[in-house]
Amino acid sequence: MMDNQNKRPGLLILQNLQLFDQTAVYFEREIVPSLNAELSNLFKNWLEEKSWLGEVSEGDELHEFWCAPKHWQVENEDWKGWFDLDVRDADQTNSYRVASLFGLGDTQYGFRFCPNPSYFSDKRSWNKAVASLEPEVGLELGKRGWEHEGKGVYFRPFQLSTDKIVDAWNDDDWVYTFDALQQTLDQIYQDLELFDHFLNKVKQQL
Repeated sequence: MMDNQNKRPGLLILQNLQLFDQTAVYFEREIVPSLNAELSNLFKNWLEEKSWLGEVSEGDELHEFWCAPKHWQVENEDWKGWFDLDVRDADQTNSYRVASLFGLGDTQYGFRFCPNPSYFSDKRSWNKAVASLEPEVGLELGKRGWEHEGKGVYFRPFQLSTDKIVDAWNDDDWVYTFDALQQTLDQIYQDLELFDHFLNKVKQQL
């Protein structure tokens, strides 16, 4: 049986069902597509500006995005690694991704460094090499805001400003809405040297 705290959201919805229906439809048909269009433009412009490879694709709610420097692409369309835009706990969150993007959900949005162990060796050897390097590499990446999730995977959270998205929607001007995202992308570009160093050190260990 639900307690009063768990019933409260349901009561608010049922007491304002028409308004909830209108806002939910508007959110899905107007707000999310507009947000995705702006995000898509930002990602594509950034890839072109930095001469990186990557892709923007349609997700269940927000667009998905990954990127990598050209020298991480190897033969047979394989990759040494890439950076993926995602939430921290994709299998555990119940929040809308838009809410998490603005720091209002139950998880964080961010970029995840996803190395490809199969390119370098088998997973067991990879994990052993990463474990020996983690104190050195993790310290430097930690100073840049990267959090080690284990096995050489690092996550860097960010969140957008709710005030800026409200202003953007009201004024139809998105210029400053994605400042935090732009800064995070630029930080990834600046941190590439550290990730190159990490991948090279792992390769030397194997």
